[in-house]
Parts: sequence; C-alpha cells; structure tokens
Amino acid sequence: MQFAFRSNMLRSAAICGVLLGLMFSASPASAKIVRWSFDDDAADVRLEGTAKHRSLRDMPRLLRSEGRVLSISGGSGYARVSDTGPDSPLDFDNGDAITIEAWVRPGSVKDGQHMHIVSKGRTTYSAGSKFGRDNLNYALRLTGKKGRAALTFLFRDRNSDANSDERFHRWQSNVTFRPNGDWHHVALSYRFGEPESIRGIVDGQISKGSWDLGGPTSAPPVVDDDELWIGSALGGKASSTFHGEIDEVVLHRGLLPESELKRRYPVAASVPEAPLPEHPSDRVLVEIHENAPTERTWNFRWRTPDRIYEQSDLGFVSLPNKYSAKALRVDRTSAFAVRAMTRATLEDGPLELLIRARNGARLWIDNELVLEAPFHKIFGGGHNPIRDVALLDEPGLRQLQTGDNEVLAEYQGDGQEHDIRLELYLGGENRRPELGETGVFVRQAGGQFRLIGHGPTVPLTDAGWMTFASRQNEAIREIDDDRRREVGGEEQLYWADRHDYARDVWSEKERPAVPELPTGYQANNTIDHFIAAKLNEQELKAREVIDDWAFLRRVALDTIGTIPSEEVIAAYFADPAETRRSRLVNRFLDDPGWADHWVGYWQDVLAENPNILKPTLNNTGPFRYWIYESFRDNKPIDRFATELIRMEGSRFGGGPNGFEMASQNDVPMASKAYVVGQAFLGLEMKCARCHDAPFHDLSQRQLFSVAAMLARKSQKVPASSSVAIAADDPNPPSIELSIFPGDKIAPEWPFESFAVEVDDLERLTTSDDTREQLAAYVTSPHNERFAHVIVNRLWARYLGRGFVEPVHDWEAAAPSHPALLDWLTSELIRSGYDQKHVARLILNSATYQREATSDVPEADYEPFYFDGPVRRRMTAEQVVDSIFAVSGKFLKAGEVNFDADSSQAANVFINLGSPGRAWQFASTSNERDRPSLSLPKAEPFVTLLTAFGWRAARQDPANQRETAPNVVQAGQLATGIIGRRFTRLSDDSEFTRLALQAESAEQLTDEYFQRILTRLPTKKERAVVSRVLVDGFETRVKPDAASGSLDRDYPTTGVSWSNHLRSKANTRQQELAMVIAEGDPPSSRLDPEWRAQAEDVLWSLLNSPEFVIVP
Repeated sequence: MQFAFRSNMLRSAAICGVLLGLMFSASPASAKIVRWSFDDDAADVRLEGTAKHRSLRDMPRLLRSEGRVLSISGGSGYARVSDTGPDSPLDFDNGDAITIEAWVRPGSVKDGQHMHIVSKGRTTYSAGSKFGRDNLNYALRLTGKKGRAALTFLFRDRNSDANSDERFHRWQSNVTFRPNGDWHHVALSYRFGEPESIRGIVDGQISKGSWDLGGPTSAPPVVDDDELWIGSALGGKASSTFHGEIDEVVLHRGLLPESELKRRYPVAASVPEAPLPEHPSDRVLVEIHENAPTERTWNFRWRTPDRIYEQSDLGFVSLPNKYSAKALRVDRTSAFAVRAMTRATLEDGPLELLIRARNGARLWIDNELVLEAPFHKIFGGGHNPIRDVALLDEPGLRQLQTGDNEVLAEYQGDGQEHDIRLELYLGGENRRPELGETGVFVRQAGGQFRLIGHGPTVPLTDAGWMTFASRQNEAIREIDDDRRREVGGEEQLYWADRHDYARDVWSEKERPAVPELPTGYQANNTIDHFIAAKLNEQELKAREVIDDWAFLRRVALDTIGTIPSEEVIAAYFADPAETRRSRLVNRFLDDPGWADHWVGYWQDVLAENPNILKPTLNNTGPFRYWIYESFRDNKPIDRFATELIRMEGSRFGGGPNGFEMASQNDVPMASKAYVVGQAFLGLEMKCARCHDAPFHDLSQRQLFSVAAMLARKSQKVPASSSVAIAADDPNPPSIELSIFPGDKIAPEWPFESFAVEVDDLERLTTSDDTREQLAAYVTSPHNERFAHVIVNRLWARYLGRGFVEPVHDWEAAAPSHPALLDWLTSELIRSGYDQKHVARLILNSATYQREATSDVPEADYEPFYFDGPVRRRMTAEQVVDSIFAVSGKFLKAGEVNFDADSSQAANVFINLGSPGRAWQFASTSNERDRPSLSLPKAEPFVTLLTAFGWRAARQDPANQRETAPNVVQAGQLATGIIGRRFTRLSDDSEFTRLALQAESAEQLTDEYFQRILTRLPTKKERAVVSRVLVDGFETRVKPDAASGSLDRDYPTTGVSWSNHLRSKANTRQQELAMVIAEGDPPSSRLDPEWRAQAEDVLWSLLNSPEFVIVP
C-alpha cells in the first residue's frame, strides 16, 4: 500500500512511516490535516483482500496527471490504518469539527448498497471496545439510489442503549451522481454535537440533505482506538466494500470553507478536457460522448469520444446505433453528448442564426459561445400546458416540432470561413435520448433559413427538411452497416467456422439424384428438373411462362415488396432479353428493399408485439430493427435463429432482447418456446401450453423443458398452466397430462428425434448456457428439420404454398417433393445458410416464372405439384408501400409515439419513429380512448393495413394471414384517405410531374399504366383512357401558377402525453384529423377540370382488381 499521512501540526512517525509536505494550505478553520495520497509506502498501513495499487488514469488534469491510486476490484479489499491510542489525530469527540474529502471513481453502486470510502471503527477487530462490533466512530460512504450515488455520513452515539434503534445517525445528501467511469470529488463537513452544521459537497456542488435512522442528535459519538479503514467496513464484507478507485483522502480537523471545497473540483465545463480536433472544411465531424451526467447540465468533461463519424450537415434526425461485439444493437448511457464540428463560410453582413433542438444545445463560433438552447424541462403527468415556444411564424417555414425548442441570435458575418461547433445534450434521467429535429440554420436579412453544411442546400421548409431527413436516415443506415461489419469481425469468424463444420457434416450425406428433364418441359435450373419429373409422373403439364412485364412486377413484389419504379423499368428493358431476368433478380436481391420486405413476415412468425404505451405490459420489445438489420446484412439463417434464442442486445432499442420481454404471463418462456418451436422446427405446441397436445405427438413436458432452457433454470408448473380433471368426472376431456402443478421441469433438450452430435455443443461460445445449448440443438447441421423448415418457408413465400403445409406444423409432414426439399436444403447448408442463395435458385427457375394458378387443393395434406405458382394477393405492406413508391410521396405518418415531447423513459413509452415503410407501423390504440391520444397522421395507414390482413397486435405467432378479399379493402382504396392521397395530383406527386411533362394523352396513358400496373395498356385500354385525358390536354398546364403547396407536411399540434388531459388537446387532434381527411392539396399548376379527369384515371387503375394481385 502506498500511503503518506501529512500533518502540519503533528509529526508522528508512529502514525505514518513517511512524512510529506502539505498539498492543501491550512486555514484557521481547519488547523490539522491527515492525508493519504497512495503515491508512497507507509510501513504501518496494510492492504487486505483485493486492494492494490494502480497507475493513475483520467484524473482531471488540473489536479495531477500521474501517480498511483488505491484500486479495489470486486470481493473484499481495503487499507488498514492503526490508531495510536488516546488523543489520536483520528479521534473526534463532541465539539470537534471534521471535514473528510476524497476523489473517488466507483465502478457501480447497487441500489441500497453502502460503499465505504472511510470508516473508523466497526471493523470487527474491536474486541477491546465496550461498544463491541457496533463501535462506529464515523464513516463516509457512497450509497446507491436509483442507479446513482448519494453521499452518506454515519456514526454511533455513545449514550444510546446497545439495542436501541436510534443508536446510529445517518445523513444523506440530496445531490447525487451517476457512476460513469469519471473521477468525482466528494467531501463532508460536520461538528459533532451540532447536527445543523453538516454539509456535503459533490463535484463542487454544495448539497443539502436529511438525517434518518436515529435522526439528528447532540449526543457525543463513539471514540475508541479501533482502526480506520479506507475502502470497506464491517469486517470487509463485499457489500460494504468500495469497488473502484480512491485517491487523495484527506481528514481535516475543522470545517473547511465552502468556497475552498468547491475549488477542489477543477473541471471547467466550458473548456473541453481534450484538445478539439481540427474542424474539416468539406464535411461535419461528429463525436458521441457517453456517460454524460443525467442532471441535464454542461458541467462535465469532454473525454475521448466513444464514437466518431462524418456527415454532410449540422442537422440531425438520427444518430448511428451502438453495437456489441456480436453486431447487435445495445443501449448507450441514459445521457450522452454529441459534438459536431466543421468549418463553413458565413456570408458578409448581418445574419440570423437559429438553433432547433429537443434538449440542451450550444453553438460555438471560433470557440466563442454565441447561442444556447435550454435543456429539456417537460415532465409527464398529462396536465402540463400545451407548449407554444416557437419564435418564428412565417409562411413556408417548417413548424417547430412538439417537444423542440428554438433560439435566435443576430450575428455579423464577414464572408470568411469559421470554426463552427454544435454541442448537444441527449437524454437525462428518465428521458429517452431523442433528437427531435435538431439543426443550426442561418439566413441573411429578409432571406430564407438554410441548414449550415456542405451537402445539397436544405431550406427550412417542409420539403427541404423531409428530403434531408430521408437522406440522412439512409446515410445512417449505411454507417450502421459498416459498423456492424467492423465490430462483428470475431463473431463473423465464429460463424464461418460453424458453417465449415456444417459443410463437412453434409459432405458425408448423399445428395438426391437430379432427374432427367422429361420431354416437353422447360428448365432454367435444377429445380425445374425435380418439378417436371413430378408433373410428368402425374401426367400434368406445366403452365406457360409469363411475359417480361408480369415477371418484372412479380419479382419486384416478391423481393423488395413494392411494384417497380420508373427507373427500374427502364433499366430492365435496357438489358439484353436473354439475361434481363437473371440480372433483375440479382439487382433486387442486392437492394435494401429485400430487408424491408422480410420484416413483416418475421414479425408475424415471431409474434413481435411492441406497444408504444406501457410497453412492458404483455408485449415484446421492438426487435423489428434486429430483423431488418439481419436481412439487410443477409445474415445466415442459423445465426438469425441463434441470436433470437440468445435474446441479447437492447430491449427497447431494437435488439433481440426485446423478444425476451413477456410480462403478465405465468410462464413467459413457455410462450417463447411455442414461438421458437413453430418458427424453426415446425412444431405446433400451442395446446401443450396447458396439457399434452391431443392431436400432436407433443407433450407439455417437452414445451416446459424448452421453456426452462430459455429461462436458464427449472420451470415450476403453475396451476394456471394446467387443466384440472376430476377423478370422478363421468365425461373427462380427451386430453392427457404428463406434468402437474408444482412440478419443476429441468432445462434439457426434449426432442430425441432431432439428431444432435456432441461436436455441436463443443462449438458453443458459452457451453453451460442453456440458451446457447438450445440454439445449437435447433440449428445443428445434424438436425435436418431446421434447414427443411427454412427451405419450406422460402418456397411457400415465393410459390404461394410449401412442400409441407401448414409451414409451421410438420406433425403429419409428407412433403409433396421430398427429393427437391432435400436438394434445396443441401444448397442452403452448403452456401453457409444463405437465404439469398436459395431465393436466387427459386426466382430464376422456370417453375417460379410460370403463370399463376388458383387450382389448388383445399386441404393442406393434399399434394400440389406446382404446374405454376399459386395466385396470390398483395400483402398489406405491399399495398401501402407500392402506393407510395409509385406516387413518389412521403408517407408523412408522423411518429408512432404517444410521448411526442420525450418526457418519459423507454420503459414507459417507446418511440417507433416516423415510418418510411409499412413494417414500421404498430397499433395506435390505447385503453384511454381519448382523441388527445390518437395519432391522426398514422391511423389512416393502420386502417388500410388492417383491412388487408395486417395484425396491429401480435399476441401469438401467425404463419398465414387472412387473404380473402372483403368490402373494407375495396372501400379503403376507393374512398379511404390513403387511396385519395394516391390519386390526388398534388405538387409532390410523381403523377403530377408526368402530367406536366407528357407530350400527348397517349404517352401519359402509357406512363400511368406502366407505373401503376407494370405493363402497357392494351389497344382498347389506351383508346378509352386517352379519350378521357385528351379533353383539355393542350390547356391543362397553368404556366403562371406557383407550386406553393410543394410537399407541405401536416401541421404539428403540440399534443403529447404530457398535456393530453388539457381540453385543447382533444380539439387540436380532432382538427388535425379533419385536415388529414381532406387529403393533399391539389396542384395549382394543372387546370382543375382536367386534373379531376386525370385523377379519375388514377382512381380506376388503383381500384382495378389487377392492382392488388401478384401476377
């Protein structure tokens, strides 16, 4: 132990082995000082347990930059200092004043835990004390309080009875700090006998506090010769031990002035701790700094950033996500800071600068603070006023969004380049760390505000900001792609090894022989050989191959989830006829839309069920983002299944840990076992939730065994998960019970029929983790069922029906094409479980490219031989996404979020963001049924999606949606809000652009057909539609009209959970709903009469049965 006691009054070699000069000057109020600096050895000080020396790291630079500290890492550890006897300088009695101060760097503090910094007495080495083991002279501690650390002072008075509940007196500070890896300065002053004299200091802030236990007292403290310990008490109990680092512990005999103690904390908040990086001139450098204080303050040091990236502008709607070493989303600290820096030219002359931000923000120019936005001060409760804090109300200017603030300043520009720095504070205690619409804008007198940056000019208009937001979100997705590859390198190598092992296993298996192609059948690849052989065996003919237009529409819907754009159509037909289909398949499989299209499917299969209000109540977290990123990365499907079963990463931020969440459920993991069994093994275990399945060879014990593996412990069967059968029941139910209430079911693999080898478990990263074991059993290359189920799902997705039906229930599995199923399974495994590889084989086959048929057996068990794909209707997501893809309009659906001003934490409200694709929606319902809690911008989408079979709530998994047509579907497309937005020729519509540019009614007819139905009109259709459009065509354009309505967003009402009980909140949301119901404003650049005729054409094409059918 390196110790040095320092005293300007007492020179006692018996007290300390090394004498050093004073670091702090003595004052009249504190005449005697004893100090431990840990840089030098003291002979009379002993280290115990895990206490050791460690080199100084990250101490605030104004204190010192090198040396050693006391480090205690886990378990029990402390430094012992002997008392020299009566009148020791460590003794304090009534009337004596004590000041204790120290620098501390705690690792973490559990709620209710007392980590001792200094404790005299109560060591259990106090046999000679008449107070026994309760002989506490005094102690300074850190106490855990809601994830933070409070300062506490504790002593025992010597007048109280040994058994009295009031013998101990404890004071606790109101000021706290969050243990975040930083050094913190703490101090406490007290004159014994005068309880009102006590005061605490935390990081330079004077703190009031309160007495509890025995309360304030004038009784004298215990004074004896027990030892003083640094870092622990109570015999060194781990729960009483300080885990972290301690330095510069000082005992003053006297009360130090507050001003002197405040100066001990040398952090100058306005000056970054580390040198500022050079500001780039052609881009914006962005740093993310975690572990900011949660008190919403700038009083912290800018340390080495946790993340650095670049972007084009000083504007933010999103930030890159944080990822673990397994490339899974994880949460940042509850409060963090962002620093964005660039060099930019500010025009000569008087300027106005504008900051918009959700939370605290500061703008620095040439290192001078010129503008500061306030911290977030909105609190939940429902009765807060509706905020009206906008400073600007100008035509064409984008509205300030709910929860955001704006501040203005005048600035004199000089036409020169300047260093510009924007600092942002995000989150805070019980606040989601959200950006809102943050940016720094500038304008000249009488001009338009624009975002400062280096990308395309971003005017502060609806169209300008929405375009910027879309562009930034896509850029952030690409940054996240790179980050996952960067941090997940080791995990990637692990899976490459797993896949090499799987290939070795399957290299020993005999592949099915590929049949000869029968005469009269077309084959594009091996798949067609297997299909043709079956058709020939059944004396069936294959259907004709569809034309290029139909193939284009079909494969676009099946891969990217939308009908093709004008650019895709042009590129497709520019390719050589003999290769255009295969090239199109490759193009679509590389498109990010591949990921968008798969999310909705797996949301259903895995029962992803987030709720934006009270998200923990019988819901899951929003692990949709993990699904999306998995398919965006083309993650091998065995890794996908493994990550779901591991349930790691963020719970509310989009990681697979969201799958784990299942409150208000007597056995939550039994529900998860049911989902996993269906999704990856084709096991229908729903009935096994309460009893053995009567129509399946599956027992309740098997389900609970899997549940125990997911729970990582035995599962006790509750009475609510069983069926009571009376022994004397004359008509007992036809079910059996293999387990009973109270039984404890151990975590073990219950399916002996699914082969697994020892080698599978030897490759686990954590061999004793039952979740890891379960994932290995499920995805083992020896377990053919997993790969069979995945291949069958892919086949059913593209051909409309699986080899085995239903895809989630293989109890009576009799594949229609067992050899082809085995061959495709071999392809899946040999490709490294690459779903795109199997999809490419299917999409390029002649079987997939044939005409669709509705002649399908009604019963699942009846075989279907695939003379062509099964005719399908668009999914709900395809309908919505196609409507907006071809019309070119932003969805303008607002945030899927009841807490629009970020006044709550993520475990109370989650924010699913502003959707850009249909899978990003969720239920907008709430049990309060108040207009103020409606989401008028999102609800038309939810209504249309629901009409086409989308499920707003997914309490259970679903593998097949309701696809039958109904009158609600027709009504929504014909008269619903989304249908009207599609047909409305507003200035933001691609159909308006085509109408303005067309040279003839016939050309416009062709273009409308191509964009909406992905084909050219027939001769008759062209003649009919052209007759409608030709009337007034030559005078349709009004050249003097302005496009003033170009892409205006819907109004912002200011309504959120924080003010939803205000009477005006209902009115504002109802008024907004009326505005949305009116639809997009029509373009003034088109003659109204001709525009109405053209909109009738669009209405007819949208409402034709052909639009919602996959060709």
